[in-house]
Amino acid sequence: MSELRLESVAPDSSELRLDFPAPYSELSKRPESFEFKWKLLNYVFALPDPSEFPVLTRPLSAEVLNAVDRYIHACRTMAGYSLLVADRSLQLSRASLFEPVAVSVDMPSDEVIRGFVTLFRQLSTDDTASFGVVKNHNRDAVLAEGGVLAASGRRTIKLWQAARAKLLETSLDDLAQMKALEATWPKGLSIPKSESTYTPAMLIDLFQYGEYIHWDGRRQDHEAIFRTPALGALLEFKFQNAQIGLTHLYLGFAKLAEAAVSGPKR
Repeated sequence: MSELRLESVAPDSSELRLDFPAPYSELSKRPESFEFKWKLLNYVFALPDPSEFPVLTRPLSAEVLNAVDRYIHACRTMAGYSLLVADRSLQLSRASLFEPVAVSVDMPSDEVIRGFVTLFRQLSTDDTASFGVVKNHNRDAVLAEGGVLAASGRRTIKLWQAARAKLLETSLDDLAQMKALEATWPKGLSIPKSESTYTPAMLIDLFQYGEYIHWDGRRQDHEAIFRTPALGALLEFKFQNAQIGLTHLYLGFAKLAEAAVSGPKR
């Protein structure tokens, strides 16, 4: 009898460090969960402490301040959402090769998921108070400061922008596993790459527009994946993972925005 055993790779606990408080962890019922996710973010991206972003000295327009304030408010609200720290599990099993795959799922309620997805969408699209728009406001404001502050501020914002782009291609958990695998893989051998048909960006679009926010846009695609229940459950699990990793990045950028507008000339 042959046996196939698959083991996941994870970073060593000694490599998971964080030198600043996990953003808005004080607003969560499980701050330790925030800290763990931020240790993963630090392991993968080594982002600087967002609360140390330089304070802007030039006044911002009311329109820009309203957008920044709304973004910060939305992020603080998201920090208290239970889905970010909920216990979730997915188990796939099969009694034999001739039996269908049995799916056992433990997820938050549909009500919880829909509320989270709706506010997440505001932060992640081109909404007036989204990450992308607020990031551009901060970039333009810091460039207007000129000198060393402009150069260092622009570099920092580009780090957050690059991290977000990566998280739209690959989930935070997968990025951490790949980095850990690279550190332990024998030299000279090519590292196997995960080949998923669905990137985080694709999953977010599929579930937002095929089920949770708009139904008809991607309805047929959503229905198609659930014709195989195990595949549908797995992709929904990955969809939630993708949102959670990106949300923590958005919370961190809200801390950066708070620091930037904390000066006397608001």
